[in-house]
Amino acid sequence: MKIIMNTTAAGPMGTYMLGQQLEVGTEISPAQAKAFVAGGYAREVKAASPVKPAAVETASLEPVAEAAVSPAAERPSRTGRTPARRTSRK
Repeated sequence: MKIIMNTTAAGPMGTYMLGQQLEVGTEISPAQAKAFVAGGYAREVKAASPVKPAAVETASLEPVAEAAVSPAAERPSRTGRTPARRTSRK
């Protein structure tokens, strides 16, 4: 059995870091592992079930018939310059 630490724990038996996986019986005593799990400081790692390979799904798309149309171009002014401002003074 393995446990994963939820928090960092340090004491006379050693230092265990957050996220560290410990093998019960070799790296940590079973009594200490049960105490960590009961206190919420660690969680048990369940045996991994064999993962089934994901089925590959394919989809076919029909080609879309669209005509490429460019936007209408703006005509430049006939004089080629901007019109003069009209100022009216009274």
